Amino acid sequence: MRRMAIALAGAAIIALASQTSQANTLSLGLSSPDDLNNLTVGQPFTVDVSLAGLEAGEQLVSLTGSALFPGGILGAPASIDPGAIVPQPLADPLDFLTFADLGQADAAFSTFSADPAFHITADGVFYSFDLTAGARGSGQIQLAPLALGAEQFDPQAPGLPILRDVEAGPPLPFHVDGIGIIPEPISAALVPLALAGLGHYAARRRGTA
Repeated sequence: MRRMAIALAGAAIIALASQTSQANTLSLGLSSPDDLNNLTVGQPFTVDVSLAGLEAGEQLVSLTGSALFPGGILGAPASIDPGAIVPQPLADPLDFLTFADLGQADAAFSTFSADPAFHITADGVFYSFDLTAGARGSGQIQLAPLALGAEQFDPQAPGLPILRDVEAGPPLPFHVDGIGIIPEPISAALVPLALAGLGHYAARRRGTA
């Protein structure tokens, strides 16, 4: 009898481990609507941090992400904004918080509401941040794996969310070269003529004064 109980317990553990291993994986990934391989100094651009892997019916009551990048080249984010999957309006204004610093753009969503209207219920852009290429150079924008996390709402135990692992997607490479505004050859050739014209106009005004 004891041997049978141990066998049944072992089977239950194996079944539980199997269910856990088969659970879908959540991930956060990086993308940009701009061409990051051909940036120029002074050029602003946007980076999107997007969620993937959330299945139909699943609801997240918390999600955190942290993007890191070379601060000496890209500086600090000018702004960090919630993406389309973040509920609007929020159950509480403090349910979505951001942190911007040199080389870092973080966002955290967390709600105590049990109402699905205030939960994350679909894949998509979690947050976006704006940067400006401040110096020439190359590097990567990447997510910090240890700073990613999520909690799934459990209707059977609303006060005890299910901890979910969140994987980091591949880094986003960038390259900054040149300066932001370079006069075209024809425009550059006209600059001396324009200055001469302004000087002539100023001299005439002095003469008539």
